[in-house]
Amino acid sequence: MSTAEEIYDKARNMPETLAREVLDFMLFVEQRQSTLQGVSDDERTAPETMMRLVKAAQESFPKVDFATLRQEFASLRDEWDRTL
Repeated sequence: MSTAEEIYDKARNMPETLAREVLDFMLFVEQRQSTLQGVSDDERTAPETMMRLVKAAQESFPKVDFATLRQEFASLRDEWDRTL
């Protein structure tokens, strides 16, 4: 089984909120990779490169207001409680 197939298999069995979090992380990694493409190892640790990574991360993650964050956290907590 390829890595992509394994990711798909695991993601399709996850609750939607958790699958969304995994997708957000994958998009972040993709954005980070494109930001660092063609950058040498020494340049990767330079402050300017780090700031580009921070800005790319900020742009790639959805903006979430406090009420939505509280609601999603409560949903995850309820889901966790059901598994105990």
